[in-house]
Amino acid sequence: MDELGLSTTLSAAGLTHLGPADPTAPLVPPGVAGFISMCDAEDLVFFDGVDREDPQLAAKLNEMWQRATEAIGLAADAPLLLAVKLPPQAETRQQWGWVRVMRTERFDPASGTPGVLGHGAGHPSFVMLTDDGKAILQMTYGEVSGECNVARDPERIQVLRDHAARMLGWDRRRLDQHTRSAVERWLAAHPLP
Repeated sequence: MDELGLSTTLSAAGLTHLGPADPTAPLVPPGVAGFISMCDAEDLVFFDGVDREDPQLAAKLNEMWQRATEAIGLAADAPLLLAVKLPPQAETRQQWGWVRVMRTERFDPASGTPGVLGHGAGHPSFVMLTDDGKAILQMTYGEVSGECNVARDPERIQVLRDHAARMLGWDRRRLDQHTRSAVERWLAAHPLP
């Protein structure tokens, strides 16, 4: 991972890079966590959206993020895990992994900082986990609205488990070994009762 480049990009987004997450931790993989937008309403502890044509879009997205973090009791100084693209391997597709970050007073989730938080101002697209992996926070920007989704205990959400199981059926061209191992580790660490 280009540590200097990543640290610089994260800093531009108002985040301090604390290093990679433990690669052996049984965390929900980014490719599974990003599927949170497909969860049923009862699986979410927070969901809200704002029309993409709203003249106050950025301010409302940031206010929505604040309410989302309050919904799960996330302290302002709590570290988070952010899904980022890892350097591509010669024979595989783009890989995703978790890096530990700390929000600074400049953190602006609606900034959509390219490379880490989205596709430019007012176009956020990112997934975060609480440091313990117990809650997923996602901001997205679609055809109709900007949205924020939050779910607790991802290992208990059937939609995410089903997606993870489907991923294991993909061939090597579609699912790299890094991601396959992360999916297997997550499912094995959280068997259904």
